[in-house]
Amino acid sequence: MKPAEEKRRPGRPRAISPALIPQILAMHGGGLGYRSISRELEKGGLCFDRSTVRHAIKASRPGSKGRASGGLSATVLPLGSSDGTGK
Repeated sequence: MKPAEEKRRPGRPRAISPALIPQILAMHGGGLGYRSISRELEKGGLCFDRSTVRHAIKASRPGSKGRASGGLSATVLPLGSSDGTGK
């Protein structure tokens, strides 16, 4: 690996550029749905499926870990325990 190269993250590359996220959020905040946002982006020469737009919006919500977080968001406690000690 060359020292000037940026290290790639594992997994599939992001489909939507982070620079587009504010524009997508503004359209969503303006009342457009996922499909309408997808169509508007297509008019501008960018082709994204509505599900890709939906994932970008959901991943950008405050407190969201995004789609790539994997796993459950809830903590699983042992049976009969409310504090996680298992006793």
